Amino acid sequence: MFNLRPIAFILGMALSKLALFMWLPTLLALTGRSRGFEEFLQATLLTHGAALWLLAWGRREQIRLRVKEMFLLTTLVWTTVCVFGALPFVFISHISFTDAFFETMSGVTTTGSTVLSGLDTMPADILLWRSILQWLGGVGFIVAAVAVLPYLNVGGMKLFQTESSDWSDKSAPRAATMAKRILLLYLLLTVLCTLGYYALSDMNAFEAINHAMTTLSTGGYSTSDGSMNHFTPAAHWVGTLFMFIGGLPFLLMVSSLRQRNLALLRDAQVRGFVWLVLITGLVLLT
Repeated sequence: MFNLRPIAFILGMALSKLALFMWLPTLLALTGRSRGFEEFLQATLLTHGAALWLLAWGRREQIRLRVKEMFLLTTLVWTTVCVFGALPFVFISHISFTDAFFETMSGVTTTGSTVLSGLDTMPADILLWRSILQWLGGVGFIVAAVAVLPYLNVGGMKLFQTESSDWSDKSAPRAATMAKRILLLYLLLTVLCTLGYYALSDMNAFEAINHAMTTLSTGGYSTSDGSMNHFTPAAHWVGTLFMFIGGLPFLLMVSSLRQRNLALLRDAQVRGFVWLVLITGLVLLT
């Protein structure tokens, strides 16, 4: 038998964070720059309500999960987040739930496939929500796992050990601290990418913010049906640089910056990634 209450509590935590990010497009719609305020508000309140119920029902003094429950939790987190994340697409874009679920799952997993068209005339709040989903998928689940799993007695940091960096060492930062550093680095790179798009290409502020979120997550959602072809070549170079950075292991990046060493460049997976990009680029140029 599965111990469902701890699973419900963690699902509630995930939905509560999703609901908080839903307020961003909701407030954008409230400013009058986009339509769909009531629909987004409904989706946000429904998500908050479900999160509060799961948190209340599943709250325990101590949470312990077995291996089989961790497997179930992994599946349920992805599925539940996508179910509620799909609500704005259903309420505003009036597409089927199947298409909305596909769009959300594609965003959260940073796959980048889309069933939507007419992006150039789509409401700004929906475009922002698509970008937020990819941005969260790029780092949100990793940060949550690093920060939360150790408290569940399942050794969350072990998920992120690599051959070149022993995160089980006594000098390694606590999981919550490491999660905070990863998030801060992710935020900094997103800001730099936004500035790069805005200053060096023909993107306006809204387009730059959206493309920065989907670039760092390596997902590729765009605000235009023409994607990057809708913008000047400078946007392509900015996107190439920051998508390359987004493909690097963030744990090693944080470690290298914190210890001021070249651990990132000495890592085998990073060297292999660099060579793969260079060789592929040369092949495509020929």
